[in-house]
Amino acid sequence: MGGRLSIGITLRLGMVHPMSILKIVDYRGGVLVMYRGLGILLDPSVYPSLGNRIEYYAFISHAHTDHSRGLSISSFRRYATYETIALCRARGQSVGGVYSLRYGDTVSLPYGVCVEVLNAGHILGSAMFRIETPEATILYTGDFNTVRSFT
Repeated sequence: MGGRLSIGITLRLGMVHPMSILKIVDYRGGVLVMYRGLGILLDPSVYPSLGNRIEYYAFISHAHTDHSRGLSISSFRRYATYETIALCRARGQSVGGVYSLRYGDTVSLPYGVCVEVLNAGHILGSAMFRIETPEATILYTGDFNTVRSFT
């Protein structure tokens, strides 16, 4: 299922206070969550040009090319499941330095932000990311399945 902004993010935007330091924006084919000096890129396709005082982290939901282009951008810390990394490597994509995750892992980031890895059920290795900040919790998925599948 596509439409990550129309399904996942729009519903969450209404929950964020207008004066919040938490911002969620569509960013050139991916999603950017800004919190204090932190930029969490979800399925980015290009390097962000929002200033060098932001500390960026990228999370890749799955190996389909419209979601995994950000694995090749080595300018910031990148995360994906082991299976997503392996599928991208097999296809010839540069994946050096990508941090490997498993379902249930939690990545602790600055400012009390945590990102938990959940199974999206879309393809082998596909993940949803539950981002917890002191202000709100955001659930992001690139794509997902609502029925049981082989992967």
